[in-house]
Amino acid sequence: MAVLKESLAQGIEKLVTSEGYEFVHMEFKLSSGAHVLRIYIDKPGGVNLDDCQSISRQVSTFLDVEDPIQHRYVLEVSSPGLDRGLYKESDYIRFSGRSATIKLKHPFENRRNFRGRLEASGDGKIRITEPGGRSWTLELSAVEKANLEIEI
Repeated sequence: MAVLKESLAQGIEKLVTSEGYEFVHMEFKLSSGAHVLRIYIDKPGGVNLDDCQSISRQVSTFLDVEDPIQHRYVLEVSSPGLDRGLYKESDYIRFSGRSATIKLKHPFENRRNFRGRLEASGDGKIRITEPGGRSWTLELSAVEKANLEIEI
């Protein structure tokens, strides 16, 4: 399954970026008894329904031709939303200065959850500063889930 996901992600990312969109993330999992292939795309100024429909049609054609999935599935194409997930090191660098929540796979100094402002990161590390001023340097490989916080 991991090889299928990686292969799918590479092919779909190539297609999405060739159309001028950012390939944010892809999930392929069992949800409510059905397999769901969920693709998140973005572009400057955000994506709209027409963008999602266009990419959905193109990905459907790609999947029909390549036929990598041997069972039924539902294809969803979506915007990453205001609370966008952070998946790659480049995401953390791009959104440096924004508020985020980070959940680790395993406790670090007896904590798994962190909330604060992202700072420039690199070399596989993330830096987050909490509202009280305490900063943490975390390993990107230790992150289970991370999202931007909605700022109004």
